[in-house]
Amino acid sequence: MVAHRLSTVLEADHVAVFCDGTVVEQGKPQYLSDKGGIFRGMLDAQNTDMVASPESSVSDLSGKHLASKSVARSSPSVSDGEDGSKDDGEVDSKGNGEVLEGKATDETERSIGTKQFLAQLGSIVRPDFYIICGGLCASVVSGALLLGEAIIFGNLVQLLNDGVSEPGFQQKADFFCLLFFILACIALVSWICSGTAFGIASTRSVARIQSALLRQLLYLDMQWYSSPGRSVHHLMSAFSKDSGDLSCLTGSALGSIFTTTTSVVGGIVLALVVAWKIAVVLLAAVPVMLAAGFTRLRVLNSADARRRSAYRSATSFAASCCRNRRTVTIYGLEAHVLREYRKRLHGPFTKSQIFTAWSNILLAASFAITYFVYALAYWWGAKLVRNGEYTGLQFFIVLPSLLFSAQASGQLFSLSPEIARARSAARSIFNLLAHRPHILKHSSSEDVSASKSSCLGYIHSALPMRGPPEIAFESVSLSYSGNETKAVLRDADIKVSAGQTIALVGPSGAGKSSAVSLMERFYEPSTGCVRIGGVDLRELDVGSVRDRIGLVSQDADLLPGSIAHNVKLGARSGQSVSDTDVEIVCKRCGLHDFITSLPEGYGTACGSNGSSKLSGGQQQRLALARALIRDPAILLLDEPTSALDAHSERAICEALEEASDGRTTVIVAHRLASIRHANNIYVFDNGRIVEEGTHAELVARGGLYASMAIAQSLS
Repeated sequence: MVAHRLSTVLEADHVAVFCDGTVVEQGKPQYLSDKGGIFRGMLDAQNTDMVASPESSVSDLSGKHLASKSVARSSPSVSDGEDGSKDDGEVDSKGNGEVLEGKATDETERSIGTKQFLAQLGSIVRPDFYIICGGLCASVVSGALLLGEAIIFGNLVQLLNDGVSEPGFQQKADFFCLLFFILACIALVSWICSGTAFGIASTRSVARIQSALLRQLLYLDMQWYSSPGRSVHHLMSAFSKDSGDLSCLTGSALGSIFTTTTSVVGGIVLALVVAWKIAVVLLAAVPVMLAAGFTRLRVLNSADARRRSAYRSATSFAASCCRNRRTVTIYGLEAHVLREYRKRLHGPFTKSQIFTAWSNILLAASFAITYFVYALAYWWGAKLVRNGEYTGLQFFIVLPSLLFSAQASGQLFSLSPEIARARSAARSIFNLLAHRPHILKHSSSEDVSASKSSCLGYIHSALPMRGPPEIAFESVSLSYSGNETKAVLRDADIKVSAGQTIALVGPSGAGKSSAVSLMERFYEPSTGCVRIGGVDLRELDVGSVRDRIGLVSQDADLLPGSIAHNVKLGARSGQSVSDTDVEIVCKRCGLHDFITSLPEGYGTACGSNGSSKLSGGQQQRLALARALIRDPAILLLDEPTSALDAHSERAICEALEEASDGRTTVIVAHRLASIRHANNIYVFDNGRIVEEGTHAELVARGGLYASMAIAQSLS
């Protein structure tokens, strides 16, 4: 067993104590406790005794209370958290949007109508209207090139049919070749212009969409993130996938649509004008060529999609086995894994044989149809030319103008999956942008509901900057789903005097973190009100309130950047923080000596790319420094020592006790040793406050708090 909490190893037969990779003590727990070494110091740090000896009356009462609580917690209405670090039915502090047990959706997805869809799409392209118009003009020119090619081609064939002995043959040949060269130059310029214009418009629109999406996600209420389908992976796909798919409507796809449409419509008009009898018959063959192109595209896309998805299960299984390589090795599962992998490969392989046969038949037919149509065209055209109704020049103008343009129109079918994805992505993005936050407000004057400026919260009074304020809960209830029968807080009354320290304790899922979330105004109470400084929190500007609050949670949540950068992120609005200020606050948290010992000092990278360089305790101290840099009037500590060893916990507790001086402090804790100094302790159970008092008073009372103290062997 590997453990930080020593109360879990007191019954072990043998204990080994590690320090800097070396076993410094080992033996029975009782022996190590009496020895007075490192193990004894860790016991003292956690206020844990080898033998708990409470008075029998308190013990009996506490045992009965614990038994009743275990029965209550086994009921379906209340469930324990995974590790006691979060209340059930509450949002993950990381904001990842996963729905925890006891959570329900707060609103349904709204569908966007066609009118609103087109209006929002227009708002995306409006800033680049002139760039897109330039690209469309260049696309029309590119489509018209096929008509010029048909006319020049027909004249060249006629010239060659007349023979080289005709007078002026060389001059006419040079002229038509020059026209082809000019056509090539026009094509070069038009394709460059259309590609550049649509590329710029697409890039700019993606940037605006992603900016609007991030702004929207930053301002949406925490309640919104608790609904299904709003995980980090789902929301981030709007940035990476949906925004890219949507750019198709303002990028190359739009240019290809105009180019192909111009060539098809222009080719039909030119053919009817030049030789309508030939054109009418060939027009009947155009839908056949379009159908062949569509079939060819569908077969190729289906084959590609089948190839990607057929072995997805096998690939996922192989990836899972590689991720859990240690488990596979320790249980000798290599042969079993190989058998299972082959089994997952065999099914898709068998099914793909039939599909391959039919798809190849359809693919061959779609390619062959083109040659059948050409055979019809040459037969019918040659017959009319032989009868003297039309000349060879007219035939060779009509043939490419219709058939070449019909073949080119196959590009439209190749774009149909992209257009479908773009439409789906647009609806997904617009649905996301259609939601309106209730707690944080921002204007919608720029682009797709983005804004150049924003204001936090309702226009209400700011929280006064004078000293630590008092906090009061007045009959507060909270239900995330709006269903009062599933409330996570019920009629809670809490009073924190200015400058006092209180603690919230209780079983997992009791509502402690929910109470802290209400103080941060992540949520609005279902009933009752939360007052700060005597004013209803809903009547205060959110920005001014949060500028006065410092939060230290069990997850340090360091952002990418240096140590100094992470500390400076805690500065309140308008506050200027110097490197000296950072050093001062780090010294208060016991971090300065460690940081200066690092090769890069305060420039050491941490967060998602460098947090491995910092231990859990160091990350917690850094989070504390970030909270203290703003000199908060209210300090909220939500289980900041849950994953720390005894020495790190003691260091953090000492830093927290010093930091709480002169501030209104609220501590959420499972380890009662860390809150014995609190002025008042509120004990939560099943969303209600069941006990209140100081540590000594609650222990003497012999209720739930006393049973928790006994369970932790707290003196």
